[in-house]
Amino acid sequence: MNLKAIDNLISQFLFYLPRVISALMILIVGYIIAGFLSRATLIAAVNSGYHYAKILAEAVRLLLLVLTLAMALEQLQIAPGVVVAAFSIIFGGIVLALSIAFGVGGIDMAKRIIERNSEEKREIKRDVEHI
Repeated sequence: MNLKAIDNLISQFLFYLPRVISALMILIVGYIIAGFLSRATLIAAVNSGYHYAKILAEAVRLLLLVLTLAMALEQLQIAPGVVVAAFSIIFGGIVLALSIAFGVGGIDMAKRIIERNSEEKREIKRDVEHI
């Protein structure tokens, strides 16, 4: 029939096909790596005696899968600005939540460290006063 619209559609599909194949490869490799690193995290956390080892391993797997999905969508050029912004917001939110949790959870330890340092300084000052 030799229609220009159909020829253009087929040529665009054929030019887009390598992006689809590479996005599928990114998803497959990312899934394998996420599973491997999740299992490694689980083994290391269990051997270290952490009570929440399974949750930590699942969090690692989930974060890596989100990163892999963002990379695949970026490769497919599906709203690349939105994908990058969404990934940045999610990753920034996770980092912020973890830093707040670490800060709140470490208040008692920080108090003990400060008290220990102040006691050591007092002992050093007492030693200096006697000399």
